[in-house]
Amino acid sequence: MLLHLVATLLPALFPCNPTNKFLFGIGYKNTPNCCFCNIQNETIEHLFHECPHVINLWESLKLHIQNHADLILNLCMENVLFGIRNDHSAKSVNYIIILSKYYIYLCRCNETQLNLQLLYIKQISDKKICGFSSAGKKLKN
Repeated sequence: MLLHLVATLLPALFPCNPTNKFLFGIGYKNTPNCCFCNIQNETIEHLFHECPHVINLWESLKLHIQNHADLILNLCMENVLFGIRNDHSAKSVNYIIILSKYYIYLCRCNETQLNLQLLYIKQISDKKICGFSSAGKKLKN
Protein backbone atom coordinates (compact mmCIF):
# COMPACT_ATOMS: atom_id res chain seq x y z
CA MET A 1 0.00 0.00 0.00
CA LEU A 2 2.71 2.50 0.98
CA LEU A 3 4.73 1.63 -2.12
CA HIS A 4 1.66 2.32 -4.26
CA LEU A 5 1.21 5.72 -2.60
CA VAL A 6 4.85 6.64 -3.06
CA ALA A 7 4.75 5.59 -6.71
CA THR A 8 1.58 7.62 -7.22
CA LEU A 9 3.10 10.64 -5.48
CA LEU A 10 6.37 10.74 -7.39
CA PRO A 11 4.93 12.99 -10.09
CA ALA A 12 3.62 15.30 -7.38
CA LEU A 13 6.97 15.57 -5.63
CA PHE A 14 9.36 16.23 -8.48
CA PRO A 15 9.56 18.81 -11.27
CA CYS A 16 8.19 16.30 -13.79
CA ASN A 17 4.76 17.15 -12.36
CA PRO A 18 3.27 19.61 -14.83
CA THR A 19 1.99 22.43 -12.65
CA ASN A 20 -0.19 25.14 -14.13
CA LYS A 21 2.85 27.42 -14.36
CA PHE A 22 4.60 24.90 -16.61
CA LEU A 23 1.47 24.04 -18.60
CA PHE A 24 0.76 27.74 -19.18
CA GLY A 25 4.35 28.17 -20.40
CA ILE A 26 3.85 25.56 -23.12
CA GLY A 27 0.40 26.87 -24.08
CA TYR A 28 -1.63 23.99 -22.60
CA LYS A 29 -3.40 26.03 -19.90
CA ASN A 30 -4.93 29.51 -20.06
CA THR A 31 -3.49 30.59 -16.71
CA PRO A 32 -0.42 29.81 -14.60
CA ASN A 33 -2.45 30.39 -11.43
CA CYS A 34 -3.10 27.85 -8.69
CA CYS A 35 -6.18 25.68 -9.15
CA PHE A 36 -7.20 26.25 -5.51
CA CYS A 37 -6.62 29.97 -4.82
CA ASN A 38 -6.34 31.24 -8.41
CA ILE A 39 -4.03 34.02 -7.16
CA GLN A 40 -0.40 32.82 -7.26
CA ASN A 41 1.46 30.85 -9.91
CA GLU A 42 1.02 27.15 -9.29
CA THR A 43 4.44 25.71 -8.48
CA ILE A 44 5.26 22.58 -6.46
CA GLU A 45 6.08 24.76 -3.44
CA HIS A 46 2.86 26.74 -3.78
CA LEU A 47 0.67 23.70 -4.44
CA PHE A 48 1.85 21.73 -1.40
CA HIS A 49 2.76 24.46 1.08
CA GLU A 50 2.14 28.12 0.19
CA CYS A 51 -1.43 28.18 -1.13
CA PRO A 52 -3.83 29.68 1.46
CA HIS A 53 -6.22 26.74 0.97
CA VAL A 54 -3.41 24.24 1.55
CA ILE A 55 -2.16 26.21 4.57
CA ASN A 56 -5.65 25.91 6.07
CA LEU A 57 -5.62 22.17 5.45
CA TRP A 58 -2.18 21.75 7.08
CA GLU A 59 -3.19 23.91 10.08
CA SER A 60 -6.41 21.95 10.59
CA LEU A 61 -4.52 18.67 10.28
CA LYS A 62 -1.90 19.87 12.79
CA LEU A 63 -4.62 20.76 15.30
CA HIS A 64 -6.36 17.44 14.77
CA ILE A 65 -3.15 15.49 15.37
CA GLN A 66 -2.23 17.62 18.40
CA ASN A 67 -5.67 17.05 19.93
CA HIS A 68 -5.81 13.31 19.25
CA ALA A 69 -2.20 12.18 19.44
CA ASP A 70 -0.43 14.77 21.61
CA LEU A 71 2.10 15.47 18.86
CA ILE A 72 3.32 18.94 17.97
CA LEU A 73 4.18 19.15 14.29
CA ASN A 74 6.47 21.50 12.45
CA LEU A 75 5.07 21.49 8.94
CA CYS A 76 7.59 23.86 7.38
CA MET A 77 8.11 23.59 3.62
CA GLU A 78 11.09 21.24 3.97
CA ASN A 79 9.16 18.84 6.20
CA VAL A 80 6.11 18.87 3.95
CA LEU A 81 8.06 18.38 0.73
CA PHE A 82 10.72 15.94 1.97
CA GLY A 83 9.46 14.49 5.25
CA ILE A 84 10.47 14.77 8.89
CA ARG A 85 13.72 13.21 10.01
CA ASN A 86 15.22 12.46 13.43
CA ASP A 87 11.95 12.37 15.32
CA HIS A 88 10.46 9.52 17.34
CA SER A 89 7.13 9.87 15.55
CA ALA A 90 8.58 10.55 12.09
CA LYS A 91 7.25 7.36 10.46
CA SER A 92 3.64 7.99 11.40
CA VAL A 93 3.79 11.71 10.70
CA ASN A 94 5.51 11.20 7.36
CA TYR A 95 2.84 8.71 6.40
CA ILE A 96 0.14 11.28 7.20
CA ILE A 97 2.07 13.91 5.20
CA ILE A 98 2.26 11.54 2.22
CA LEU A 99 -1.47 10.76 2.45
CA SER A 100 -2.24 14.48 2.70
CA LYS A 101 -0.09 15.36 -0.31
CA TYR A 102 -1.74 12.56 -2.25
CA TYR A 103 -5.13 14.02 -1.32
CA ILE A 104 -4.00 17.53 -2.40
CA TYR A 105 -2.75 16.12 -5.69
CA LEU A 106 -6.02 14.24 -6.30
CA CYS A 107 -8.05 17.38 -5.58
CA ARG A 108 -5.85 19.30 -8.01
CA CYS A 109 -6.29 16.67 -10.73
CA ASN A 110 -10.05 16.39 -10.15
CA GLU A 111 -10.46 20.16 -9.77
CA THR A 112 -12.17 19.82 -6.39
CA GLN A 113 -11.68 21.90 -3.25
CA LEU A 114 -9.73 20.72 -0.22
CA ASN A 115 -11.64 19.51 2.82
CA LEU A 116 -10.06 18.17 6.02
CA GLN A 117 -13.05 15.96 6.80
CA LEU A 118 -12.79 14.30 3.39
CA LEU A 119 -9.03 13.89 3.82
CA TYR A 120 -9.60 12.24 7.17
CA ILE A 121 -12.42 10.00 5.91
CA LYS A 122 -10.84 8.99 2.59
CA GLN A 123 -7.15 8.77 3.45
CA ILE A 124 -6.61 8.35 7.18
CA SER A 125 -9.75 6.87 8.75
CA ASP A 126 -8.94 3.18 8.29
CA LYS A 127 -5.38 3.52 9.51
CA LYS A 128 -4.10 3.52 13.07
CA ILE A 129 -1.65 6.36 12.74
CA CYS A 130 0.05 8.70 15.21
CA GLY A 131 -1.59 7.13 18.21
CA PHE A 132 -5.20 7.63 17.19
CA SER A 133 -7.66 5.20 15.72
CA SER A 134 -10.08 5.59 12.87
CA ALA A 135 -12.64 6.90 15.34
CA GLY A 136 -10.24 9.70 16.24
CA LYS A 137 -9.71 8.38 19.76
CA LYS A 138 -6.28 8.02 21.23
CA LEU A 139 -5.00 4.44 21.24
CA LYS A 140 -3.97 2.85 24.52
CA ASN A 141 -0.45 1.43 24.72
